[in-house]
Amino acid sequence: MPIVVKDLHYTFNPGTPWAVQALRGVSLTIGDGEFVGLVGPIGAGKSTLVQHLNGLLVPPPGKVWVDGVDVGAQGRSLLAVRQRVGLVFQYPEHQLFAETVFADVAFGPRNLGLSAAEVEERVQEALALVGLDFQAFRDRSPFTLSGGEQRRVALAGVLAMRPRYLILDEPTAGLDPAGRRELLALLLRLNREKGVAVVLVTHHLEDVAELAQQVVVMAQGRVAAAGPTSQVLGAGQRAALRALGLDVPVAAQLVDELNRRGWQLPLDLVRTADVVAAVAAAARSRAAGGSGHGA
Repeated sequence: MPIVVKDLHYTFNPGTPWAVQALRGVSLTIGDGEFVGLVGPIGAGKSTLVQHLNGLLVPPPGKVWVDGVDVGAQGRSLLAVRQRVGLVFQYPEHQLFAETVFADVAFGPRNLGLSAAEVEERVQEALALVGLDFQAFRDRSPFTLSGGEQRRVALAGVLAMRPRYLILDEPTAGLDPAGRRELLALLLRLNREKGVAVVLVTHHLEDVAELAQQVVVMAQGRVAAAGPTSQVLGAGQRAALRALGLDVPVAAQLVDELNRRGWQLPLDLVRTADVVAAVAAAARSRAAGGSGHGA
């Protein structure tokens, strides 16, 4: 079952001179097992929206359902929702607090009332998923680790809850290129191999183009566009994306430039591998004297 958001509004500091309307009637659906890119300029309402998806912020007005559970229902325990929806904030290493890696990752499972054996199983599983050796890291202080290792431990703490949905708010912020690639590869593996639905909140459309199946574009607290990645990042939408201050993926820019030169490549190509394959095929056709790709 999906996450469903319907007509969601949210205002910070309501009834005061400092009131700011962050969400203005947002409606969307995040399907089971999908990889969704949530993009938009600073102040678009992305972070406010995702905090509603696991009950950190609770409607009304508007509705949020997670696997059929009404997040805003009066008297509703949010524990079941937060088991299903894991939320990783920007700089998640700032959430570390325990004396050891084991204790930090085990915090969530222990709150579920699991046995010691079940808790240890989940900690081992979560550390393995993020590429950290259980025996080597379990007794170390998280505050002695490198920045990249701290981020992995923080993510492991969320994964130990075995969420069906994993929401990450600018998770690559502050990482070096190698750390960024490793984290994005991990998210893709969780999605494809474990079936975890991933919502990647980012302003990097390059990452979204390569990883996401669906894209939601937000602007001024509203959904400006939503749909398959090739459609939302396709040629017909690129002027609108640029108007929002979003950088069109380099692969898509290459398609546009080659088409200006007469190549007639498909306009919905946004992933690097797809563009490379299309350019190679068109180049072979041109070399063989084909006339279908322009002069």
